Amino acid sequence: MFCKHCGKQINDNQSFCPFCGTAVTVKPSADLQNYQKQPLPEKPKKSGKSKKKVVIAIIAVLLVISIGVGGWFLWDVIAEKKKGDSDSKERLEELLKESTTKPIVEFVYDDYDSDGTYEAYAVVGETDEEDEKHPEFYDADIYFVNHKKAQSIKENISGKVNGTMDVKNLKYISIEVYDDGTDEGKSFIYTADGTKSAEADISGEYSNVHEEDGRIVGYDENGNLVEVEISGENKKGTSSKPELLEATDEDFENFELMLEEAWLPYVDFDRSSTPLSDVVGYFMVCGGMPVGLYTYYFDEVVAFDEEDATYSDWLGSDPDGKFGAGAIKMEADKVDWIVENVFGLEPDNSLNADLCYYKDGYVYVPGELGGGPAVGYCIINKEELPDGRYEITAMEYNAEDIGYLYPSFQTFVCELKYDDTMGRYWSFVNTYMGVDKNPDAPGYDLASINMYNAYSALLGEVRSEYSDEDYLDLDYLLYDLNNDDVLEIIIKHGTCEADYTYYVYTMENNRAVFVGETSAFHSGLGLLDGKVVESMSHMGYVSISEWVFDGTTLSVNEIESGDYEDVVVDFDTSLELTDANSTVLMAEEVFDMDIEFLTR
Repeated sequence: MFCKHCGKQINDNQSFCPFCGTAVTVKPSADLQNYQKQPLPEKPKKSGKSKKKVVIAIIAVLLVISIGVGGWFLWDVIAEKKKGDSDSKERLEELLKESTTKPIVEFVYDDYDSDGTYEAYAVVGETDEEDEKHPEFYDADIYFVNHKKAQSIKENISGKVNGTMDVKNLKYISIEVYDDGTDEGKSFIYTADGTKSAEADISGEYSNVHEEDGRIVGYDENGNLVEVEISGENKKGTSSKPELLEATDEDFENFELMLEEAWLPYVDFDRSSTPLSDVVGYFMVCGGMPVGLYTYYFDEVVAFDEEDATYSDWLGSDPDGKFGAGAIKMEADKVDWIVENVFGLEPDNSLNADLCYYKDGYVYVPGELGGGPAVGYCIINKEELPDGRYEITAMEYNAEDIGYLYPSFQTFVCELKYDDTMGRYWSFVNTYMGVDKNPDAPGYDLASINMYNAYSALLGEVRSEYSDEDYLDLDYLLYDLNNDDVLEIIIKHGTCEADYTYYVYTMENNRAVFVGETSAFHSGLGLLDGKVVESMSHMGYVSISEWVFDGTTLSVNEIESGDYEDVVVDFDTSLELTDANSTVLMAEEVFDMDIEFLTR
C-alpha cells in the first residue's frame, strides 16, 4: 500500500504514514463491504422514539437535580454569610449597649478599613426625627465599636450624620457636630485602623462634608461649596491611641498619691483631642494670677508627675459641687490661650509672690495655696467598667490630724494607659463632685457625711484644747443608744483614771449636739440584755449602771453596787473604744463600708 500524500510504500496495517504523518484511509475489503450492505433488522419506530424520550427525561431530571442542589448550596452559603454579618452587627450593638444607656440614633456598620473585619460608628442620644434617614440628634455621644469594645469618641454633642464616603479602599463616615446653641458646625470624619478609631486629616475643617456624584464635597469657612480631598493620612494620635490597661494595686496606690501630691489634672494640649471642651466662663483673680473656675468634664485630662505642670485644687463656691477652682502651672502660651480663648480676657502677668504669680511663662503656686491643712485622699470604691475604664470614688480628709471629710466625695472616670513617653499613667475622662452627682454610689449620703465631719471635728477640738497635755488619752465609740438608726458618739478623754470622762453627743440638724456625760473612772462599757451598761471597779468596790438615752438626754442609773465578791458583771458583749488617732473605723462604721487606705 502506498501513501497518497508522499507516494512512499507503507505496510497495509498502518494507520499513519511513517514518513509524512498523513492518516491512511483503508478501503474495506469486498467481504466487509458486502456484509455492511446487508440490511439490519428494522425495529418499530415507536419504540425508538420512546427510548429517546426516556434518555432525554433522565438527563432533564439529572439537570434539575444538579441545578437544585447547586442552588441550595449557593443559597446556604449566602444565607450563612448574611447570618454571620447579622451576628457580628448584633454583637457590636450588644457591646455598645453595655457601655451606654442612651438610645441608638444611628448605627453605621461596615468594614471601614477593608481588612475583612467589621466595625461600627454609632450615635447615641436624643432625636425628634426618628423617621429621617439621617436625623438630627442632641445630648448625644459618638462611639466607635469593634469586636472587643465600644469606645467613646465625642460626648454631649448635637448634630447629624452626613453619610459615608469611599476613598482609596477606605470607608469614612462624616458626622456634623454643631456649635453650641446653633444648627451649624464642622464635619468630623472617621474611619478605622485595625481595632482603633482613626480620624481623617481634614476632620473638623469643613462643613457638611459628603459624597456627591463620586466626589467628596463640603463647605469652606466662607460658605463656598468646594471639593474636599481626603489624603488617607490620619490625624496625629488618632490611630495610635494607647490601649487601656488593667490596673494593679500599685496603680491604685499611685492614684491616691497622685491626688494627695496634687499633680492632677494637668491638661495635656498635645494629647487631648478637644482640650478644655467644657470650660465655663468663670474667672477669678488670685493675687493677680489668672485662675480659671472650670468644670471637671474634660474630653481627656492627663495626670502625670512633671515638674513644670502642677495643679492645686480646692472646692469652689458652687452649691451643687459642679465646679472646682484650680491654679494650673503650665507654659505661658497655654495659660494665655485659656485666658484669651476660654474666658475672653486679656492675660494678667502681674506678680504676687506672697500667694501665687505668673512669671517667665509659668504660673507659680508656692506652698499650700491658701495656707490650709494638707488634704489627703483615699479610695473608698473602685469598679472596672465594661469599656475598660475605671470608676474610682475617693474621699478627702485632713492628712495632718484627725480625718475630716469635705461635704463631697469625688468620683473619677478614668483610663489606665501606657506609652513610651509617659509610661503607665492615669487619663481622666471626667470627675463628679458633690452628693447630687451620683446618689447611688457608696458613701453618697449627706447625713453620713455630716455625721462624720461633725464627730471628727469634735475629736479635733478636744485634741486642740488639750494639746499641751503630755498624757492625753482620747478614745471614741460609735453606738446607736436608742435604736433610732442614728449613731451617737461616746468620747472618752482625760490624763489619768482620776479624770477620765465619757462625753456623749448625737446628731441634730446636721450638727453634733451634747446630750450628757458621766465618769469613766476605772470603768468599761458593755451590753447586757440589749442595754448599754457601765461597770466601775476600784479597790474591791463594784458599781453597775445602766445608760438610758431618750433622744435628747442621757441618764445614768445605778442598778447594783457592792463588794466585788458579791457583785459580778458578765457582759453579753464588751464595747471597745477606738483610739482617736484612727478614723478608718469611724468612716467604715458611718458609711457602712470597707475603706481601703492603700497607702497608709
